[in-house]
Amino acid sequence: MKRKGLNIGVISVGRSENLGDAVISKSIELSLLEVDNNTNVSFFDLDYGEYSLEESLEPKENTKISSFKKRTYYPRAFYNLFRVLTDANFKNKLESFVHDKDLILIGGGHLLIDNYCYFSAKLYLVANLCLKLKVRYEIWCVGVSKTHSLLSKTLLKSVLNYKIVYTRDTNSTLHIKSIMGGKVKVKSLMDPAIFIGKFQAIKPIKKYDVAIGIMDPGEMVRHSGVYVTREDFALKYINLINKLLENKMNILIFTNGNNNDFLFSKNYIYEKIILKDNLHFAKKPVNYGDIIVSLNSSNIVFAQRLHALLPALVMNKSVIGLEWDNKLKSIFSDLGTSSSLLKPNFCYENIYEIIINENNKVNKSYNKIDEFRALYLECLEEVLNG
Repeated sequence: MKRKGLNIGVISVGRSENLGDAVISKSIELSLLEVDNNTNVSFFDLDYGEYSLEESLEPKENTKISSFKKRTYYPRAFYNLFRVLTDANFKNKLESFVHDKDLILIGGGHLLIDNYCYFSAKLYLVANLCLKLKVRYEIWCVGVSKTHSLLSKTLLKSVLNYKIVYTRDTNSTLHIKSIMGGKVKVKSLMDPAIFIGKFQAIKPIKKYDVAIGIMDPGEMVRHSGVYVTREDFALKYINLINKLLENKMNILIFTNGNNNDFLFSKNYIYEKIILKDNLHFAKKPVNYGDIIVSLNSSNIVFAQRLHALLPALVMNKSVIGLEWDNKLKSIFSDLGTSSSLLKPNFCYENIYEIIINENNKVNKSYNKIDEFRALYLECLEEVLNG
């Protein structure tokens, strides 16, 4: 029989300026409350510490768009390992958060990645502290990258030992099995954002014909090796926007909050295009609700970020996405919605035709969201039961 009113801590990167991570955290809270509405849920960010999801981020005055830096792996990894393992302030914050919890959920999001051992070192500390304090922890709906160094694998194996790893997509399941040499129990679920549809009730101030979510093309270079200059990528968007404006369409341009995304939108599109009354550039979002408002402002969403596309899909929007990395491709394949994705080096005339056609019909494409919701809740019930 399930214990009622558990005190649960969610550990992830939900305080990131990329508010897709806050969307994930909010979705986990919604799913926990759906299983047991007496649950008390609190949040801890691997960088920031404990935080409230309802508290907006403080806008940063960072006006310089950063470039991708390719670093030599092991010097950076050992530096991160030393920095994390000797960070007394982080350890104190973590212990203060963990000590009174009945259960710690590590997830969701793309946490089991090898970012020069930074996340794996942090999670190593989380797992060891939970064992020390005798607080149960579970790995919940995580994304897993394909490649890990021996150092990263060693750290992760200590975190994942004797645990069922709940992943958010098929590729992540394959990757974790490879990392652990097949010696791991895995259940493939879905990204928690499939529960964010409950917030469709948040009404936008204004309705638009299409909402366009902008991502800095530097992300494609970092994560998928797709190279395109910012100037060339911006020109595609500018041509698309101008063609839609010629058709008298009302357009919203938004981002998920990542600083590079926002500055790319501002410096390469906003400042290069002739502004018109039916074109609106959203302010930089400061909480998950801003993302939901942008997505809910239109019945058509054209975007790249997973946590613009997936919530839009859940909210029954007509979705057009750019297939720029493997996690997006894997999740949309699992959902049966791969046809919504186009190659990242898109032709603006093709996107224009799709948007015009979508504007004249109701989107009734089949997907497996309800099936994954049921499976997710079934597994979450198991986790809460211990």
